[in-house]
Amino acid sequence: MKCRFTLFLHLFFIIFPLFCFPQKEWNNWYFGSQAGVTFNGGSPQYLMDSPMATNRSMATVSDSLGNLLFCTNGISVYDRTQSIMPNGNGIFSADQDQSICVVQSIGDDSLYYIFTLNCPGFPPPQTNGGLHYSVVDMRLHGGLGDIAAGQKNISLLANTNYPVSMTAARHHNNKDVWLIIRNTLNNNHFLAYLINSGGIQQTPVVSSSTLDLNANSFNNPGYMRVSPDGTKLLSPWEGYIEYCQFNSSTGQITSLFYIFGKWLDSDDGWCYLEFSIDSKYLYRDRKS
Repeated sequence: MKCRFTLFLHLFFIIFPLFCFPQKEWNNWYFGSQAGVTFNGGSPQYLMDSPMATNRSMATVSDSLGNLLFCTNGISVYDRTQSIMPNGNGIFSADQDQSICVVQSIGDDSLYYIFTLNCPGFPPPQTNGGLHYSVVDMRLHGGLGDIAAGQKNISLLANTNYPVSMTAARHHNNKDVWLIIRNTLNNNHFLAYLINSGGIQQTPVVSSSTLDLNANSFNNPGYMRVSPDGTKLLSPWEGYIEYCQFNSSTGQITSLFYIFGKWLDSDDGWCYLEFSIDSKYLYRDRKS
């Protein structure tokens, strides 16, 4: 029960700002071990019908009316009846803090991109590392949705890379989306992939980090976050929080400074962060 409550707090601080707007796409959450909560009734009500169990990442997608569409733990994709989609097994993903991100297509609102991260050889004998995406088409399988044929586990970032965290942010035009990856192999850097009406742009905007990180570490750093106003980015890693400027027009990330403290150390608990809705304050929780 304590574990479920802790996971709930993590999700609360991560997603709370989105509830300041009438977006019912965020009304249903699944997390932890078959746990869940819905806000469709106005006040939070628990859900006991989740088909998933995971320690860290999962994603839940609903429509604008708050109706559940699908959910995923990064390995399987479940439709609204809690059944695995016909082509919904075998997604490449590691159980990291931010290994799953779902973005609706800009050009076709029936399509959703499921982005997943995995480290090469982790867990053994997994070799499908890097960044992949799969496309869910909600018109398939009688309206229950399915991963489109030939659109599963498409590679965006090669197997030789070590992506450790991922988040998404709205473009300055308030229409397109940036998918932001932190990669730690050799040249530690950030990658920002633009998603627009033309689909996923294959060449990312590359930005350098000032932190000298363990390039081959599999540690879960916590949550990388972008402020609601699209100007700031925070990225925790092994005792540090890197504070960056984010340009939501160009996707460029500029590392400004970092914060260090034992209370951030991954040996003492992973760091979970969220900005306030006005982007002036930072909230922190920690899994210990």
